[in-house]
Amino acid sequence: MIAKAGEGDAAATREYDEHRLAEVSKSGGGEHRPSMGQDMVKGRRTEIEFLNGLITRKGDEVGIPTPANRALVDIVKRVEKGELKADPKHILDLRLN
Repeated sequence: MIAKAGEGDAAATREYDEHRLAEVSKSGGGEHRPSMGQDMVKGRRTEIEFLNGLITRKGDEVGIPTPANRALVDIVKRVEKGELKADPKHILDLRLN
């Protein structure tokens, strides 16, 4: 399933997304919550500026647009400020738009 999703199979991508969302929705957050996701759920500051923020800044320096990284930084910062509730839906919405 993961390989097919990586190759662009839309049905496999949907199936994989559903599986991942089911995992993180389990009691205790599932088994595969990344540390940044844990930080967001617990209301801690993340390292988003040092990771994806760096990508956007370097992209600006060399003239390469980084819209997905820029949007991700915006979402995480809004969660950190309390403007958005931490929710995997924000990432799915990002990918689907």
